[in-house]
Amino acid sequence: MTTTASRRRTAAASGASPVQHTAQNTSPEAPPCQYHRLPRHGKPDLFFSGCLLGGAWEHASPAEADRNWWEIALYKTSVGAYLLASTYHVVEEGDRTTSTVIAFCEAKSLREFFDINDGPVSELAGSILLQAMAKDHSLRAAFAGFTMP
Repeated sequence: MTTTASRRRTAAASGASPVQHTAQNTSPEAPPCQYHRLPRHGKPDLFFSGCLLGGAWEHASPAEADRNWWEIALYKTSVGAYLLASTYHVVEEGDRTTSTVIAFCEAKSLREFFDINDGPVSELAGSILLQAMAKDHSLRAAFAGFTMP
């Protein structure tokens, strides 16, 4: 049986993404386009072509291996939309997951989503935003002046 702690280590080694990757594009100036499959709780999986801009998960010590944890990722589709994927791992009640995907038509819409919360973004969200802005010019422009944790 695989424990949550070992799955976290596996996620860390693989880049922590809740998807399976297949084909690649060869554009050197942009992150590679791939076909992705995102699970969604209570809905069919979402298939799309695009690139992973950033991914993050909660770190926990081995002593906290029985604690629930989040895994999030941000993608840009081949048509320019952004997908924020979130998977909540529930360890306390039988080791299950709940996955959600939120779609944004443009970088400005993603910024508005994060602006709705008056407080600072979580450490996880800040981590993927920083990763994503390093790879995507539209996000850098949309998040100019945004406060990171």
